[in-house]
Amino acid sequence: MFTFILAIKYITINKKTISPIVGITLLVVISVIAVVSFQFWFNNYQDSMFIKVEDQSSISSFSDGIETIREGILYFKNTGGSNITYSDIKIDGISCNLNDTFLNNQINQKFLGSCINGKSGIVEVVVITNNKLYVEKVYINPAYSFLDCSILNGGEWILSPTENFCVMKFEAKFVNYSGKSNSDSYNTWNWGTATGNLNITSSASGGPIAYISQTDAELACQNLGIGYHLMSNAQLIAIVNDAELLAINWNSSIVYNGSMMRGHSDSAPYLALSVPNISNSYDQTGQSFPSNQRRTLNLSNNEVIWDIAGNVWEWTNDNLSASGILNSTLGLSDGWREWNIVDPSKYAYLMPYNKSLTSINSIGQVYVDGGTADFGGGTIHALLRGGDWSNGVSAGAYSLYLRAAPSFTYSTFGFRCTYEP
Repeated sequence: MFTFILAIKYITINKKTISPIVGITLLVVISVIAVVSFQFWFNNYQDSMFIKVEDQSSISSFSDGIETIREGILYFKNTGGSNITYSDIKIDGISCNLNDTFLNNQINQKFLGSCINGKSGIVEVVVITNNKLYVEKVYINPAYSFLDCSILNGGEWILSPTENFCVMKFEAKFVNYSGKSNSDSYNTWNWGTATGNLNITSSASGGPIAYISQTDAELACQNLGIGYHLMSNAQLIAIVNDAELLAINWNSSIVYNGSMMRGHSDSAPYLALSVPNISNSYDQTGQSFPSNQRRTLNLSNNEVIWDIAGNVWEWTNDNLSASGILNSTLGLSDGWREWNIVDPSKYAYLMPYNKSLTSINSIGQVYVDGGTADFGGGTIHALLRGGDWSNGVSAGAYSLYLRAAPSFTYSTFGFRCTYEP
């Protein structure tokens, strides 16, 4: 623009020495140059303003907003002075169908669910709030995939605290009881005499299946489809270790103070229980807090599991041989023993997280049985866990019964299944 003004002055001053044609041509050339220069300047100005606006609409990792995604959880920092209400979260344009509030003065965590299934690498995360759109590019681990337990066969399932398997919310039961027999009036249903449809389910209604061997329990789980199997000892320990560390599962509301909830195990009533009132965790026990007869354990991922301790024993798909049985280490005769005398260097995978706990803390005991299995014979001892309605102090989340062979059945022996993709 300045060049254009100087050119006009030059032509005006020297109009007597420049012909009209040359002057006009010179003005046209200078005008074109000026227009091009102005357009270049305007484009640069426009680009710089766009970059500023873009920067203001996105969130840097050094400011409030989207931090990262790890193991399916969105981390969102809010230190702006007030809570932030959001109406949706989107991953690469896919809605997570979530709406809630990010609390002020903390890094909030939000479990995203199935909207991140199949997503990996760099993705665009959008958080829609009342007055602002937060946008950030985030890396998602390609190995992570959300496990949706709500779509599984066989009734109600929950996600484990480790997030790598699903487990039945309730002990395994028959879909219906036509052709099945009530085991000795204990409200357990006899697998061995059942006829017709043997499909199983995880359901609040009905009593649990019993009189089933470890072998048949494994097959019953596998019949649900690919990826289904009898709960393993490692999976059970993952669940109860998690529950052990939560104050809500202790009757003092303080971890390791008082009793861990051990389920229906005091013989009152002297039978297995269904769950007609799922809103009452003491349902049908006739008791209430702070009794240790609560039938539920809460998990760190906000899931709740019923009767993992008490009600009926539950087969796992693990065994111990006589040569490696616990009393070969303890040097003790068969019978119930406290966990705090078991060698954790060899048997930590069977034990509480806190190795000093005993049945005084309502965690249960271990029944050691060396040599031939008392029930069923043979040198293989199958792992039954949790205790039943009549085991008293021996029942609990860590109770272990090593007295039965894999082929043995009994009116208090039940099971539950797990699922791994």
